[in-house]
Amino acid sequence: MIFSAPLPDGTGVASNVRDGADRYLEDEPMRFYSDPSKETDPRSLSDAEVFQRTAEDFIDADPDSVDGERLREACAYGPAGFEDDRYTEAADLAGFYYWFCFPGCLPESAPFGPFETEQEAIADCRDQVTA
Repeated sequence: MIFSAPLPDGTGVASNVRDGADRYLEDEPMRFYSDPSKETDPRSLSDAEVFQRTAEDFIDADPDSVDGERLREACAYGPAGFEDDRYTEAADLAGFYYWFCFPGCLPESAPFGPFETEQEAIADCRDQVTA
């Protein structure tokens, strides 16, 4: 079950997903509005998500997943072979990402990032929308 509420600083909407034991799962993406003017419209839904990926997320990813493909592409351009270079590249890929979603739906774009902080990712997303 997903519960969403506006964040106190106005940067987006916090989404918490509960597992079967009624605990919150901390690693779920945070949904936010790419256009901040829509945050006050009660009929508007968030249209972007920001999330964090660690080096371990890339190392452990299924090779056919988005994270697995991103690591494979990064390693393909390195001087060493895939196995030698994957830990270094995974560390370089770690950070915050965002992607666009149809309001209330699954992602519709590739992830953008990495960014050092969640706030930098949200700011870049909003810059892309207003540019």
